Amino acid sequence: MNTDTKNFLEYLLEAAAYDEKENETPFTEEESIQGCTIHDFSPEFVSAVEGFIDGFISFLNKKEFDMARLDYLERSFGGNVYLSLSGVGAGFFDEYGDPDKTLGDELQSLIKEYSGSSHRFEELSYSLSKNEKGELDLAIIPSAIDEYRSQIFNV
Repeated sequence: MNTDTKNFLEYLLEAAAYDEKENETPFTEEESIQGCTIHDFSPEFVSAVEGFIDGFISFLNKKEFDMARLDYLERSFGGNVYLSLSGVGAGFFDEYGDPDKTLGDELQSLIKEYSGSSHRFEELSYSLSKNEKGELDLAIIPSAIDEYRSQIFNV
């Protein structure tokens, strides 16, 4: 498996943006994230997500997890990370095509162990909004955003 996090990052952001759109109730058209893509996230948000994914890959390597077992998951890895921690009832354990029928459960357990909670991203589905630059980021008081982003993504 190519452990370049760019693809993993893109699919995690895609899953987060899609989930947010499904839960969205904007007050104004300017606040709506309809039509936003993964390229609309703020650089700070992207960096935090990338750090989380890099950390999870390092965690898997420290656990001597055979990364080759993930070959068929390459396109869905980042999305499964998000879904596994968002409380939507999908994610690694819901992975169809699991060749040995245990990989999904094993990864679900490992992501929970790494993140410390199976609901780490649960609030993300309601917390994204456009900032003053029109970028997607966490909807919170600007002076607290770095700390809140850190609480979600730093393990």
